Amino acid sequence: MEGNAVKLYKTVMDQEGERLELEYHLLEEEIALDGAEVNTYGIEISDHRSECRAVRDISPDRAAVMELLELFWRMDVTPITLEDIVQDCIEN
Repeated sequence: MEGNAVKLYKTVMDQEGERLELEYHLLEEEIALDGAEVNTYGIEISDHRSECRAVRDISPDRAAVMELLELFWRMDVTPITLEDIVQDCIEN
């Protein structure tokens, strides 16, 4: 099973003062791990212009990834910065 379990929307202003429509998605998919199917969660952000980035399989802990998604939504994380920010969160 693969899909978008949750979607959040936000409008922000970009560096040029243009409106930027952002969509934040909690991704859910099943992966095979040690012979068993396990649900894992990731995050996708798109801006309705040209950018869409996703980081899959962040964690099997849905609540933890949902917290990250909500934090990214509150902090106006954009698709371009998603991968670096997820990496920083995992390392810290």
